[in-house]
Amino acid sequence: MLRPLKKRFLFHFTGKRQTNRLDKPEWYLSQILTWVSDHGEFCDRFVQAVLVKAGVEGVQARLELMRGLVQIGIHKFQMDLPSLLSDDHLLTHAIEEVLLFDRELRAQGYPPFYPCILNVLTADHCFIRWIALEKKYADEKRDRLLTSPTAWKPQYQTEGDLDDMKIPECAEAFMMVLSAMTERYRHLELAVHRLKFVSLQQILLEDWRLCLQQILTARLEELDMVALCPIINAAHYVVQVLAQWSVQPFFVELLEACNEMQAKEKLRRQAAKHVNDTVDPEEALFLAASETPSDDSFPLPEYSTLQESVFEESAQLLEKLYTDTVLAIVDELVLDFKAKSKAYRREKWFCMPALNEREDAGLTPTAFPMLSRLRSNLQHLQEALAVPLFNSLWQEAARGLSLFLYEELILENFFSEGGALQLSFDMNRNLFSLFSTYTQKPENHFKEVKEACILLTMPHPVAWILQETLRAARQTDVVTGGTALEEQGVSFLTPSQAMHVLSKRNDLVHT
Repeated sequence: MLRPLKKRFLFHFTGKRQTNRLDKPEWYLSQILTWVSDHGEFCDRFVQAVLVKAGVEGVQARLELMRGLVQIGIHKFQMDLPSLLSDDHLLTHAIEEVLLFDRELRAQGYPPFYPCILNVLTADHCFIRWIALEKKYADEKRDRLLTSPTAWKPQYQTEGDLDDMKIPECAEAFMMVLSAMTERYRHLELAVHRLKFVSLQQILLEDWRLCLQQILTARLEELDMVALCPIINAAHYVVQVLAQWSVQPFFVELLEACNEMQAKEKLRRQAAKHVNDTVDPEEALFLAASETPSDDSFPLPEYSTLQESVFEESAQLLEKLYTDTVLAIVDELVLDFKAKSKAYRREKWFCMPALNEREDAGLTPTAFPMLSRLRSNLQHLQEALAVPLFNSLWQEAARGLSLFLYEELILENFFSEGGALQLSFDMNRNLFSLFSTYTQKPENHFKEVKEACILLTMPHPVAWILQETLRAARQTDVVTGGTALEEQGVSFLTPSQAMHVLSKRNDLVHT
């Protein structure tokens, strides 16, 4: 059956025939697939019956036909390969067609352990060129993505989980490049070849991180917090995708394969060292020189056995990038709040009249600039940041603001009864309410301020008894002081901190 098909193949796809074109490998590959499809049923119905009648066991006629046709294709591709290697465009197109051919062949039941054209692509001289082309085109694609006018615009504008991630267009497209690359090398026979591609993907991820870092550095100089958001959204999205990949069986198997190869390589080096220590120096030099040099352009990745993914290191570096940037935004947010709060901190808290002597309780006028600016900043950041990143940001900001107000306002002033009540009103009814959009109990994120207000506003007799209890506990048992504080709803501040806050009340003896 194969002889006439091979003759027709050679007639059409060798020599100077118009059908024999380097830029059209799909012509002969599709012809092979057509013959497989056209003759498959005949093999199953008639040829297989002849083999069974002849007592030939373990041979499937359809698969043998496929094997023979693939061998013809392999020979043809090997003949064309020297010419293809001299032209990047032709080689790229040929690789794409070979991958499509192999995928279609597998779909028709071709066994993975049979000869295939992919084996030609993984020969050293061709494989190195293939990986180099992958990197070249990936780099070019990345540069185009990052310089696109719409690079940092959200990819999805509709409501839903994807929109909550605020995924920039360039990040989505970059991960599609890596995903497409994975599909191209997924069916390579040997794990060592797949791991070479993983190494390439790690290099591309590191280059991506460095590009983001450069853009971040440039934008940090502009002091525009919102302008940083799309960049850290991009890093965050890539980390989330890598986390999803880490649990896929394909990458789990690659990690295990790499660990096994590393263990074998370690044993080999130990054995080689032992041999070098026991043989003659000239003989050892000859053995070392006779080893075949390997390509180190894309070395196999090295992993700790504790790692959970082949991309764990890349994900950790990207996570550090966006985490550090979020903290930098928080620092800028707190610094801006500090600048706007100077007048508020200089209020005469020690002589403010009691609230019941006024007509109505209201926000301290000097608090309005700092609170309105804080509200505006948070709104803009919420609109620009991915939801998980913004949740982390506002919580860190709340902790920073609480510590600042506790140290720079409460501990630096003395409070009359009216001043303490006014401070409590400003904090509980105004500052905390700014964060009520993000959590049901915003006061829990301002623990220092919340508990300090409790201590400053509790009735004088209760405050005096608590102060005496804490003073006595300091001399005897600290646990008693902590229990007394918990009874008043103070569980975060230590007894010494509580004593310090109580000493800021005008109506208590300062100690």
